[in-house]
Amino acid sequence: MPYDVYLISYQYTAVTMYQKYLPTRSYDLSVGHINTPGMVKIKVSNPVAQQLYFTGDLYPARIFPRGKKCAPDNQLVIQMTDSSGKSVGPDYAWVGQKGYGTVGEYAADLPAGDYEITMYNEAPGKAPLAFHVYAEKEYPGLR
Repeated sequence: MPYDVYLISYQYTAVTMYQKYLPTRSYDLSVGHINTPGMVKIKVSNPVAQQLYFTGDLYPARIFPRGKKCAPDNQLVIQMTDSSGKSVGPDYAWVGQKGYGTVGEYAADLPAGDYEITMYNEAPGKAPLAFHVYAEKEYPGLR
């Protein structure tokens, strides 16, 4: 990780777990270019109002090397919308910029209901992504 990214992202970060969360669920995905069959869309059914968020992060270089022969051009984007198409939380998370991105509600309760997560690579081709689900009370239905 470049030092300037570390300073901006982590230097003053402190995390306190003040309540018990469910264990994280993780999925390995291969995300393709926007508007192609490789673009990933996940329907989310949140059963109760709760803090619920999703994080995507790129595979570390030690697992997925970035040599000249293996340049994945990771320019991944994650977006989360409610059933009316309105963005939930930030408009998008550009995973390719810092190597991770989070969408959803982690500072407030996300109302029970249906949502959609869209993930795509702005670069041609597919890129690997580790996709993590964090739920405070109950796991959402994913399809």
